[in-house]
Amino acid sequence: MANKITLETLENLKEIKQKKDIQVIDVHGNTYDVQLDTFFYESKVEKIASDYLELLIELNKMTDVDNDMVRQTFKLIYVMVLREFTDIPIPPKTTITELMGLSVSLGDSGITNEVMKSIPNKEFRKIEKKLKEVEKQSSKIMAEVVVKASI
Repeated sequence: MANKITLETLENLKEIKQKKDIQVIDVHGNTYDVQLDTFFYESKVEKIASDYLELLIELNKMTDVDNDMVRQTFKLIYVMVLREFTDIPIPPKTTITELMGLSVSLGDSGITNEVMKSIPNKEFRKIEKKLKEVEKQSSKIMAEVVVKASI
């Protein structure tokens, strides 16, 4: 006979964290300890997709969008992955401009690439799948942004 789900069971489920410690070496040879989730919970994956759409809407409302900002937008997913699935201190509430700055810093330092190499493919595919689900909505917004940037 299977177990019954109780309030205690639900509380215990919140506490189950699957993490591993990795060492990341930046382009300058500095080593950092990073704690990485090895299992990507659906709620965090959905948060990334939702936050990404919100950032695209924010970008679409901006009047000073240029082609460089449009290119940077595609890299924001990686910063969001780092924010949700590592202990790298990326603030939860940031503007698109701030997030783009973090994206450049983490990317240029090599940290983003180092962490991404440690993420299990199966887990990253969850994010890709969720983004494909919202692709129609995000494509429409990005098309509007690209038109603004080219004007």
